[in-house]
Amino acid sequence: MIQFPLPIAVSNSHVHLSEEHFKKLFGQRETNKTDIGHPKCFLSNLTVTLSGPKGKLDNVKVLVPCSMETWVELNRTHACMLGVNPPLADGELTGEFITASTPSGKIEVRKNVVIERRHIEITKEQAEKWKLTNGQSVKVFIDGPRSLTFNEVGVKIVKKLNSSFSGRLELDRDEANAAMVNQGDMAMIIVD
Repeated sequence: MIQFPLPIAVSNSHVHLSEEHFKKLFGQRETNKTDIGHPKCFLSNLTVTLSGPKGKLDNVKVLVPCSMETWVELNRTHACMLGVNPPLADGELTGEFITASTPSGKIEVRKNVVIERRHIEITKEQAEKWKLTNGQSVKVFIDGPRSLTFNEVGVKIVKKLNSSFSGRLELDRDEANAAMVNQGDMAMIIVD
């Protein structure tokens, strides 16, 4: 068995926009970016309002740069507030859609509205060191007043585009709340 620590990254509901949808919602506007320690994305200063069959969610952050397709990543609590039942990781909403809007425009999104699987993101060098492969599952133990073990945590080997990236466990806000952890707290990765 191999064990090693990784910092926790807490991801709230957010949007990745295609270039076409970015222009529709924001025009040609430049955006400020903040490093969030992700290997490929930055937090922009832009937000959208998401609307679904039962409600809306204001000030949802947009990550940059633009992606090939638009993705809306929700936590389960926000999905319930909107009245949608997104699949885990990939797929389409069945018979439902949500809209993303700004004062400048509005788009409908049915495909790529998901609850992301919890996962660790590591570099190729870390994967070799810890003998991990892309897509493998590991366990994660989080110590504390509400300690718990997450099973079936996916492994993503990522190309390091951001110089500050050094591996992390990514949990959504609901999972972090269940374990009473915050951004930057540590978790123990367990490889059987």
